[in-house]
Amino acid sequence: MVNKEISTGDQNSWTASDKIHTDLLAAKVSVYNPCNFKCTGPIQPYDVSDPIDFLVISARKDSSLGQFVFPKSILIKHKILSNKGEGGKRAIRIYPPWDTPTSLQAQKTQTWQLKYFLNIPVNEPIDISRANVLYDLE
Repeated sequence: MVNKEISTGDQNSWTASDKIHTDLLAAKVSVYNPCNFKCTGPIQPYDVSDPIDFLVISARKDSSLGQFVFPKSILIKHKILSNKGEGGKRAIRIYPPWDTPTSLQAQKTQTWQLKYFLNIPVNEPIDISRANVLYDLE
């Protein structure tokens, strides 16, 4: 894993002494900054009032790669989003198809999560029909 130092360009950036994974740095630059999300204070869950349609989480292990594309309605149903600052999850575990969870709760979580998983195969085309459904493009 490659780490990079974060510059301290403004009050909402990490300090120069903090190290962060390249993917997180890319997310900050690509998502947080343009959306004016602030990277300060304690971690808090996304709220139902936040202007999001999906939560997309990429997962990778060895040559396996994919994305979970969770629509807002599912995040509400599974109490991942807070409502007016109440409840919600500050973090969630994801269980891609290559994981074999052992606990019953993790297996149940994987079952509902896989309905929103898009496999990104190596050297093969992505299932565009599935991507269109998950990203609500049809």
